[in-house]
Amino acid sequence: MAGDTMEVLEGATSLYFSLATVISVLLGIGYYIWRINVQSRDIQRRLDRMQHAKPTLNTTNTILQRRDEIEQTNQAAGNTPQE
Repeated sequence: MAGDTMEVLEGATSLYFSLATVISVLLGIGYYIWRINVQSRDIQRRLDRMQHAKPTLNTTNTILQRRDEIEQTNQAAGNTPQE
């Protein structure tokens, strides 16, 4: 009788251990998917902001002015741009 009880307890223990392992794996997969979802939403928000932030004429003029300054500095120093 005592031997039968030990076999049942060992079977139940292994069943609970297997159940705990499966639940842990499923929770880990769920957490991994959740983190990917959070990161993809963040990337999507940044892309949306970049698409809405179009360069203005002022920004373009500033870039062109800076380019001209660099070219003048290079010419004064005797450097020529490499093509």
